[in-house]
Amino acid sequence: MGWLGISMLLFLLPLIWFYSFFDAMHISDGSQEDYKNQLLIFPDIKPEWSAFALIGIGVMILLERVLYPLIDYEIRRYIQTTAVSLIFILIGIYMLVRNKKNIAKYDEAEEKQEEQNDEN
Repeated sequence: MGWLGISMLLFLLPLIWFYSFFDAMHISDGSQEDYKNQLLIFPDIKPEWSAFALIGIGVMILLERVLYPLIDYEIRRYIQTTAVSLIFILIGIYMLVRNKKNIAKYDEAEEKQEEQNDEN
C-alpha cells in the first residue's frame, strides 16, 4: 500500500468499521435469522471476479515497476490519486445499480403477492 501513501492498517480500518456497523444494523433489524447457528462459509465468488482482480493487480504492478520510473514524481502522484478515486467511484456506482435492481425485484415480488391475495 506504499503507492497509496497510507499504511495497510489505515486502509483496512474504515472497511472493518463499516462492515461491523452495517452488520450490527442488520442484526438489530432482525434480517439475519439464526445468526448464531451459521457456520463461517466463504461467499460464493464468481471466477470472473477473481480473474478481473488478478488482471487488475498485474496491470498495477506492471505500471508501478516498468512505466512509473519513466514518469516525473508529481505526475505519478496525480495518476495514483486519480486511479484510486476512479476505483472507489466505480465501485460505488456498481453498488447503487445493483441495489436498484434488487429493490425492483423486491417490488415486483410484492406486487405479484398482492395480486394473488386480491384474487383469493
